Amino acid sequence: MDILFFFAIVLVVGLVFIFKTRTSYVIESTLETMRKSCTPSPRRLHVFVDAGLDDVYSQQAMDCVCRALDMADCPENINVFVVIPTQVFSKRSSWDIQLESTCTAQSRYATFFESSVHLYKMGVSRYKTGGLSLIAEVVQELETIQKDDLVMWLPFLTKLDRHWDANIVADWNTLVFPKSILSYPMKTVPTLEQDIQGYLFQTEIKSMPSYYFINSSLNLECRSLAKPNNNYPLESLYASTKYPLVMSKDSFQTLGGIQTEEDFQFSYGLFSNLFKVFLGMHALGFTYLKNTSTLPRGLQERFTSIEFLTWAKDVGLHVKNSAAHVDLHGKLGVGKYVPLEEKIIKYGTEIKYQAFREALLSEEANREKK
Repeated sequence: MDILFFFAIVLVVGLVFIFKTRTSYVIESTLETMRKSCTPSPRRLHVFVDAGLDDVYSQQAMDCVCRALDMADCPENINVFVVIPTQVFSKRSSWDIQLESTCTAQSRYATFFESSVHLYKMGVSRYKTGGLSLIAEVVQELETIQKDDLVMWLPFLTKLDRHWDANIVADWNTLVFPKSILSYPMKTVPTLEQDIQGYLFQTEIKSMPSYYFINSSLNLECRSLAKPNNNYPLESLYASTKYPLVMSKDSFQTLGGIQTEEDFQFSYGLFSNLFKVFLGMHALGFTYLKNTSTLPRGLQERFTSIEFLTWAKDVGLHVKNSAAHVDLHGKLGVGKYVPLEEKIIKYGTEIKYQAFREALLSEEANREKK
C-alpha cells in the first residue's frame, strides 16, 4: 500500500512538472511569435484608463489594464496611461503593489509589459471627479503623443477580447473624415450560465459589434449588428463615454469643452462641434456596465433651439413642452431616413427590419389602448 502511495505521489508530481513545463513553453512560444510579427509602428495606440476615486474598483480597473495587454496582438506597441487620484504622493498605491502580479496571472502572455504601462498620479484637487474631460486635458499636455497618434478612452469596466488592437486599426484605416470618432457600444459580459455552457461544450461566446438604440425610458442600449460590413463603419447618431472611444490626439484634446457625463448631452455636444461618430465594425469585447442614461436637465434650455430640435428629430427624440419621448426610429436605432444598406447591416434583411418595426408599432398601439 505504501509503495502504491509512493508511486501515486511520483505520478502526480510528474504530471504537475510536465504541465508547468508545457505551459511555460506555450507562453514563451506565444511571446516569441508576437515579437517576431509585431514591428514598431510609427503611429502608436495610446490607451487611457481613469482609475477612479474609490479603491473598491481598483482591482477591476487593474484587471481591465492587464487583460487589455494580454489580449492585444502587439502589446509592446501600446501605451496604457492610468490616471490615479491621490492625497499622499509618497504612499504606494494598490496599483504600485498589485499590478505586476495581476498582469502575470493572465493566461495568454503571462507577462507584465512594464514599459507599456504608465501610472499618472495626480492630486485629488485637480482630479475632482475625473472622467473624459480630465483625460482630454492630460492628452493635450503629453508631448510624447503625436497629433496623428490614436488615443483610446477605455472605461475600466470593459473586458477586451483578443485582437482588439488590430481590430481598432482596421476600423480606423477605413475612415477619411478629419474629425472622426470610433465608438464601440458593447453588450454586457455573458452570464455565469452562458459561461458554464461554453466551458462544457468547448465553445467561446464571442463578442459582436453593436449599435445604439433608445428604449422607452430614454436609456441608450445596444443591439448586435446582424451583418457587419468591415469595409466601412456606419455613422452613428450617438456616442457614450461608458464604452470605448477612439480618435486622433487632435480630436481628443478638444473634448475638454464638451459635457461628457451624460450620453445625450455628449452626443449633442459632438454634433454641435462637427464631429462624426462611427460604429466600430469589429467587436472589441464586453462590458460589466449596465447603461442608464436619461435626458439631462442641461438640455432643456436648448429645447427651443432649431439646431437642437433638428438633431433631436434625427436621433429619435420627440421634444415638446420641456418633455421628451422616443420616436419609432430612435427605438429602431436608425436615422429618420434610413438607407437600405444600414437596414441590412443592422437587421440582416429589409424584411427583418420591417418586421421589427411592425412589432414596435403594435407594441405602441397596445400601450395606447391601455
